[in-house]
Amino acid sequence: MSSIPETLPSLPSLPQNLQNGWSANVLLAYQSLERSFNHGHILLNQENGDHVRLTLASESIVNDAVPLLQRLEVGMPQSFTHQCAHTFGPLACELQLTALAAQGIDRANVAFLDPVEEVHTGRRGRPEKRVDEDFLKEAFAPGRNVSKTGLAAALGIHRSVLHKKLKAAGIGNR
Repeated sequence: MSSIPETLPSLPSLPQNLQNGWSANVLLAYQSLERSFNHGHILLNQENGDHVRLTLASESIVNDAVPLLQRLEVGMPQSFTHQCAHTFGPLACELQLTALAAQGIDRANVAFLDPVEEVHTGRRGRPEKRVDEDFLKEAFAPGRNVSKTGLAAALGIHRSVLHKKLKAAGIGNR
């Protein structure tokens, strides 16, 4: 179904503990991580994946494997837990994208916009946030039900900054 699983990183093997070996809890946790990883890969390599199973596998990684990694972080080398995190992140994303594709939602139609640009002006203080005027005009076009508060929160700027940008762009109040 997807050609991306070949590019996903593989799960790192458990590092050796030269002192006493790993405790049974660490070994069980690693086996659980391995099971989640292998299950996700199996689902991605199926021809006609069921979107429910793909979504459940992705949610299992987020809800089970990630908290398990957070608990393992205490006694494990940091490089190991970071490698595991960088392995499970793309796997969970790919499972979600494949689930969407199985439902008929094409990811090629999804565009990610970055309408806010931070510009360092050379003066002291925070950088200036410039918002794309075309984006603002489109967001506040007639027929759109977008609140200023909601848009400001989504853009990561304060309401008063959004109000100033709207005024500068000549977009009236509603």
